[in-house]
Amino acid sequence: MLINESLNNTVDDEGQKQISSSRLSLNKFKDQFTQRAKTVMTKTPSLTSILTTPPSSPNAPPDQVYWTEICIERGKDLSVKDLNGTSDPYVKVYYGTEEKYVSNTVTKNLNPVWNEKFTLFTDDLNIPIYFYIFDRDRIGRDEAMGTAKLDLWRLPFDRLYAATLELEDEKRNDGKNGTLKITTTITPKPVEFRDEVKPEKKRNFHFDFFYSSRFFVLWPNKR
Repeated sequence: MLINESLNNTVDDEGQKQISSSRLSLNKFKDQFTQRAKTVMTKTPSLTSILTTPPSSPNAPPDQVYWTEICIERGKDLSVKDLNGTSDPYVKVYYGTEEKYVSNTVTKNLNPVWNEKFTLFTDDLNIPIYFYIFDRDRIGRDEAMGTAKLDLWRLPFDRLYAATLELEDEKRNDGKNGTLKITTTITPKPVEFRDEVKPEKKRNFHFDFFYSSRFFVLWPNKR
C-alpha cells in the first residue's frame, strides 16, 4: 500500500510538472506572439492611415529658396459674365496671402491667350499658388470667374512642368468647366541668390473714365 501510494504520488508529481511545464511554454508563446503582434502593428500602418495621410511635403533648408518661373498660357471655356455673351478675363496670382502678379486683360474672349511669364521666390513649398480669374468691368466691381490651385510640393525640380488646372467656384449653369493652362519650373537656389536677383512683379494700371464739372478725368485703377 505504501509502495502504491508512493508510485501514485510520483506519477501525480510528474504529471503536475508536465502540466506546469506546458503552461509555462504556452504562456511564453502567448507573450512572444503578443509582443510580435505589437511590433508588427507599430511598424505597419493601417490601410485607413495610408488612405487618409497625405504624402509628406518637403521643407526648405534654412539656406535654400526656390526660384519659381510660371507662364500663364491660356484659358479655355471660361464663363460668360457680360450681357454680350462673353467676358473680359484677367488673372491674379497669389502665393499665400501675397499678390505676386496680375495679367493683362483679354477683351471679349472666353478662350483667352495670355502667354505671360513671371518669376517669384517661394520659401515654403507647402504653400500653394492660387490663380484667380476675374472679368474686368468698366463700371462696378470686377466679377470672379473661378479659381485654380497649384501645389508646389508635388512638382519636380529643374524640369518644365505643364498643367491644365480645372477652375472652381465658377458659379455657372451651362454644365461646362473652365480650365487654365500653365507651365512652371522650380529651381532650388541658395539664399544669396535671392539677394542678387529681384523677380519680376507686374502690376497693370487700367484707367476708368469719370465725368466731372464738364470734363473727363482719367483715374488709375490698379488690378
